[in-house]
Amino acid sequence: MKKTLALIFTCLISIQGFSIDIVDIFYLIPTNIDLESKKELVDFYNQETSKIKESERKRTDCKDLINVIDKSNGFLSLSIHCGDGGIEICYWNRESGDKIIALNQFGYATSKFTQTIDFYLLKEDSVLTKLDSDIIVPYEEIRTELLKSEFNAKLTKEAKQHGLFDNEAIVFELPRFGKVIKASYGLDNSGNWLAKFLDNKTCELNWTDLKLEVKNNATQHLEYN
Repeated sequence: MKKTLALIFTCLISIQGFSIDIVDIFYLIPTNIDLESKKELVDFYNQETSKIKESERKRTDCKDLINVIDKSNGFLSLSIHCGDGGIEICYWNRESGDKIIALNQFGYATSKFTQTIDFYLLKEDSVLTKLDSDIIVPYEEIRTELLKSEFNAKLTKEAKQHGLFDNEAIVFELPRFGKVIKASYGLDNSGNWLAKFLDNKTCELNWTDLKLEVKNNATQHLEYN
């Protein structure tokens, strides 16, 4: 069956016009946090967290906590599950007037991993469209950019054992500043074992219409000691 690009559903948005900010989008897009809890998190951020310098913000108990609300740059980050996971939200304005929204939900085990990355298209008629992430994200091109170009049979087997060919091994960082998404392997590299598999630590993705593509010459090369 041919994949569809988008699953469309209509949301009731209690916002006048199309002048919305990142908090409105946080309320709008579906997450595992209900709307009332989202409002409580935003209220706590406005009343308490925002008064503390960003570099000095610390979790005081085992509750979800918004770390950053940056309305001018369209970015929000949230720590969940006692710091074992997080959510990033940002959006881009298109020339058509629509907005592309990204929702990155990640966790930590022995390493950082992206649980899900979802994309939405918000139109001026308040219709929110969930896009197909598997079509939007060029996983194969990301691996090509990050991994060495040639593996022998032994290294290929070892790379598969480490999950380097699995989409789930790729983690994403949404932009607070600028427009590009960063992609990398979030695996534990305490022994610097990734160096024998990778040409680059990260690669950057930018938008071409409703798809992401690897940005040329935007990689961070490994340094070998």
